[in-house]
Amino acid sequence: MTLTTGADVLRPEELQNLGKGPHEARGLAGRLYTDPAILSVEKEKIFRREWMAVFHESTVPNPGDFRVVELAGDSLLFVRGEDGRLRGFHNICRHRGAQVAATPQGNCQKFKCPYHTWTYDLHGKLVSAPTMEHMLREGVGLVELRIDTWMGFVFVNQDGRAEPLASKLAGLDDVLEPWLSKPLEILYEIPYHGKWNWKLTYENSVEGYHVIGTHYKSAQWLAPGEMTYTPTEKFDTWTTFYMPYAPGQNQRDPTGGSVPMDNLPDWIDEEMRFFVMWPNFLISVAPENATGYIVLPGATPGEVTFTWSNIVRPETKAAENHESYLEEQKYWSQTVQGEDQYPCETMWANVHSDAFIPGPYADGERAGYHFDQWYLQRMSG
Repeated sequence: MTLTTGADVLRPEELQNLGKGPHEARGLAGRLYTDPAILSVEKEKIFRREWMAVFHESTVPNPGDFRVVELAGDSLLFVRGEDGRLRGFHNICRHRGAQVAATPQGNCQKFKCPYHTWTYDLHGKLVSAPTMEHMLREGVGLVELRIDTWMGFVFVNQDGRAEPLASKLAGLDDVLEPWLSKPLEILYEIPYHGKWNWKLTYENSVEGYHVIGTHYKSAQWLAPGEMTYTPTEKFDTWTTFYMPYAPGQNQRDPTGGSVPMDNLPDWIDEEMRFFVMWPNFLISVAPENATGYIVLPGATPGEVTFTWSNIVRPETKAAENHESYLEEQKYWSQTVQGEDQYPCETMWANVHSDAFIPGPYADGERAGYHFDQWYLQRMSG
């Protein structure tokens, strides 16, 4: 059997920008967003080889709590065991391949496949196989996944061979120590489902330049899009982009319904900082919270789920005006994401067109340039 590789699928003209500088390179070719053959290579070269963010672990706090995540056609099951440990498995029964968890989230003591009632415990061990009890002695169980956490966000590496997550994110812990020094919990989690390619969402998310147009009413007054900059050319595993606040502006909570982090850095009132971790995660930080943004590719090129996960100190949930703070934060998420829908929908329509010609990168899109370079490296390697 001959395996399809990125070199087989990507055309020379689609790789011509690899290695070019940010002022010479152009964006990705339209076919890289639309072709199912490209998605197949992405699954092999990226989604199964890299650390992919999936959700925040505080959403499954108790033994038996589980979540199912759909990632580019793969159904992944995550469950908290009686020992308090979170584990990940392929959501595939070892008998005929049906899904053992049929709901996206819940709590249970065992997973019973609805097809032939093969049953697994919270550690993935097979504990019942009617008329086939010999299978219990053979050690058959759910296929376990390699997982790790950072700031409470759960990452999965399906092929089990990626560098340690701590190595991938080296350098971030010192910068983000105020948000890492104590456990944070979910304030809200909102998934948005789009009918376009995952890379359009991710590229849109990792640049602030579009605030000048798309978010003119909601955010331009706070952090002008034309001021966006990236202070580093490092982009092998993560990068950054910063958005200086307009004079007199910051992200301090005006409601009094939250508790800020300890030992905040001086820059927290000077600019909004985003930290981007390839290939599907970024995080922004504010005095009272951090927001993780998770991009989950769908089973086809035209499907994506983009989840905002806002995390806070547990004390915030007991603050006097907590509900006001929660509603303000959710309103911000829903407003910004609603504004992003139009460009994503229309870009998705136009990348199918023969008239589409990839354009240049603005200085405020440097992190997007970094992502596209990283993407082409992975796809062609």
